[in-house]
Order: sequence, then structure tokens, then C-alpha cells
Amino acid sequence: MKTTTKRLFAVLLAAMIAGAMAPGMVIAQAAQAVTYTITYNANGGIDAPDPQTKTQDVPLTLSTETPTREGYTFDRWAFQFLTTQYYQPGGTFTLNVNATLVAQYLTWT
Repeated sequence: MKTTTKRLFAVLLAAMIAGAMAPGMVIAQAAQAVTYTITYNANGGIDAPDPQTKTQDVPLTLSTETPTREGYTFDRWAFQFLTTQYYQPGGTFTLNVNATLVAQYLTWT
């Protein structure tokens, strides 16, 4: 047996002897949280926010930082390219996916 398996066996045996576990009781391994990476694309600008980590089924508050682009005013973030799903800085992202939010700008007039 490997050392870690021997240790686990010893702990389980001790728990059974102490009455902390009923015979046939199963020990489940703790589930690790599923996470997703939300990245920001400045779309020709500079100073996009750092990537953020979203935990599955937990809403993520997006960064309030915005990129800059000479000759343009930042408007909003678009989910990936060619989409109609938009987010404002500090908004809430609820999808359980790895995603890139792309800066959308207004032209100065």
C-alpha cells in the first residue's frame, strides 16, 4: 500500500473503533469548486482589466476598470465577438463558461 493509502486506512479504522463511523459508511471526497476564467480584451485599446475567476453558480462582479483607446470613449463589454450580450463595468456575470469580454467603444465626434 502507498503511504497515503495506509494513513487513510488507519484514520478510517480508528474512527470505526471509536464509534464515529457506522460499518458500511462511505467517506466522500470533498468536491472541488468548478471555476471559469473571465478575460478582458481591450480591442485595440490599452489597460484592460486583469482576468477574473468565476466560481460555478456564483455570480461574479466584473471589474470596474476600463481600457482606453485614443480617439474613442469606452462604452461597454461585449461577450466574445459578434454578439448582442453586453456588460457594464461592475456588472454581474452569471454564465458558467470561460469567456472573453471585448471592449466596445464610441467614436469621438
